[in-house]
Amino acid sequence: MSIEEFEKIENQNQRMVEPIFLHNRVDDFIRWYYKNMIKGKGYSPSKENNMIKEIVDLMEKMAVWYELRYPDYEINRMFPCIGQEDINSKDIMFQKNPYLEDLSENDSIKQIDWSRFYNKEVFINSLPWEEKAHFMMPNKRTVLCLDNEKRKVYFYLNEEDIIEKVENITEYTSTSVREEELKGLHIKEAIELLKEKNIELPKDNELEKRIKEIENWNYQKEGLLNSAMYRIMDRGGARIGPRRAFLFAKEFKRNIDIPMIYAVDPTDPGLEFFANEYLESGGSKDIECYVGYYGCLKHDKIPTTTVGDVIQAGNNDSLQQNNPKKKNYIKD
Repeated sequence: MSIEEFEKIENQNQRMVEPIFLHNRVDDFIRWYYKNMIKGKGYSPSKENNMIKEIVDLMEKMAVWYELRYPDYEINRMFPCIGQEDINSKDIMFQKNPYLEDLSENDSIKQIDWSRFYNKEVFINSLPWEEKAHFMMPNKRTVLCLDNEKRKVYFYLNEEDIIEKVENITEYTSTSVREEELKGLHIKEAIELLKEKNIELPKDNELEKRIKEIENWNYQKEGLLNSAMYRIMDRGGARIGPRRAFLFAKEFKRNIDIPMIYAVDPTDPGLEFFANEYLESGGSKDIECYVGYYGCLKHDKIPTTTVGDVIQAGNNDSLQQNNPKKKNYIKD
């Protein structure tokens, strides 16, 4: 597929845009992480710098792990796009491993699928505790307190922050809210109920602090995974990067649109094949993609196209005819 063929696509929605650079997406998360997870927590300047470095190192480690798990030649075997090397993961693991070369072909260890063996559970469990903690919800207190200087209200919670018992709520709310109304609610729902009843909550109260802590922790986990995906794309280049990131997105429940948006390389012979795989996984033929992102410079404007137009303009029939998942997504 040539750039000339893209220019012939009759698509009134095509436009020139400044792309969102992948490194800017990562930088946005790092700024959020500093503001919400580090700043104002009493750390020294050197500790703050180390914490930023640690989160950056972790997203880079995840990107490298995924490259080891799915090397270029394996990505190309799954989503053809470059000349295929005569190599595979089992060759490296067994045939070229002097410690295992004496094993027979039928030995059970030789049946191991490397990508499944070196999976995300193995990777996360192999991390040191400080890094593993980014994927594990921190221990939470099971008793929270509201204090209006006259009466303390205690909320007893289970591990999911569901209220199991409340003490002194009737006095605190002048009977407008009773314990029976709060039992079984998530603390976020309890806060909403109290506010609906015009119950003023103390500033910096423990319930709202807990909600903010949960939201921040969830956001940092999501942001870390997204940033690792961006680094996978950046490190892998125009063809391998988006394809490897697409696998990562499916496994870690990321947005599969993101790898596709950056995947349109007009010289890629396997682009239509990859676009169909994206659609087969639930993607949209109307998603707007950058054309030639990996060749653009800062402040460049580049054309866009849609996945549907990519398939219409595709000329890599030799790859498509071997794709059992191919469907006619354009005429639906």
